[in-house]
Amino acid sequence: MNHAKLEEAIESVRKAFSANDKKIGILYSGGKDSTAVLLTIAKEFPDAELYLYALNNGCMYPEEIRNKVKEKLELFASKGLVKNKMTAIYFDFREMMAFLGFRSFHDDMHTYPTGLLCCTCKVIMHFLTAKYSSTVGVVKIADGYSYFERFLPEQLPEFKKVVAGPIADKYGIEIVSPLYHVFDAADAPMNIIKGFGLDPGIFLGEKQGQGVCMLGLIYKIPYDVNEADESQNVFFNAMRDAVLDYTGAKLRLISGAEAHRLARRDSYGHEYMADISYDELMDKAIAAKEVFFES
Repeated sequence: MNHAKLEEAIESVRKAFSANDKKIGILYSGGKDSTAVLLTIAKEFPDAELYLYALNNGCMYPEEIRNKVKEKLELFASKGLVKNKMTAIYFDFREMMAFLGFRSFHDDMHTYPTGLLCCTCKVIMHFLTAKYSSTVGVVKIADGYSYFERFLPEQLPEFKKVVAGPIADKYGIEIVSPLYHVFDAADAPMNIIKGFGLDPGIFLGEKQGQGVCMLGLIYKIPYDVNEADESQNVFFNAMRDAVLDYTGAKLRLISGAEAHRLARRDSYGHEYMADISYDELMDKAIAAKEVFFES
C-alpha cells in the first residue's frame, strides 16, 4: 500500500485550503481523480461543508451520473472516510453544451483539433458551478486536473489559467487543482485511494476508475509525450496555441451577459441564426438543479 503518495496529497491539500474555507466546492464525477481529491480534502478539513457538483454534458444518462456519485458518497460516509456535511447537486447543462459546443462543432472542426470540444465542456462546468457557488458562500472549487494528463487540451496549464481569471473577476471564485502535481503518473490517483484502505473494486466496470464520456473518444492523446521536452514538442505547442485561441473565443461568448446572434447548425447540419444568452442558459440550468444526496 502506497502511503507516501497519500501523504504527498495531504500536504498539497493543506497548501490549497485553510481552516477559513468553511465551504468547499468539488467537481465530483465519482471517478478516481475526483475521488482522490474528495477523500483527501475530507481527511484534512473534516469541518468544511462540501458541495459536490455532478454535471451532465449530454454524453451520459442522468441516472447513471447521480447513482454513480451517490453510491460512492454513501460508501465513504459508512466507512467514516468522509465525516463532513455533504450536499451533492446535479446540474444538467446539455442545452448550454448544445449551443456553445455541439452546434458550432461543424465549423470549429475545420479550424481546431476535434478534441477541443472538451474545452467547451470544462468552460461551462467551471462557469456554471462558479455562478452557483457565489450564491451559497463557496469561494473555492476543486477539480481533479492531473499533471500526468496535462497534454489533454482541457488540462493544459494554459487552459486552466485562461479560464480561472474571468471566473475570479466575475464571480469571486477561485478554481483550485489541489492534486495537480501529485497526479504525476497514471496510477497516482488509485494509490491515494488505496491509501485510504479502499478496494479498487469500487470502480469495477469503469475504465481505470473513470466514467466514460463520449467526448473523450473523439481524439487520442499520445501519453509518451510526457517523457519529451515540452518546449520542443510539436504536438504540445500546436495544441497549446489552438487551446488558447479556441477557449478565448468561447470565453468571449459565455462571460458576457448580453445575447449573441450566432450561426449554429441543427442535428441535420442545417445552418440557422439564433439569439443566445449564455447567462440566461446558466440561470435556467441552476434553477433546474437537483440535490440528490445530503449528509
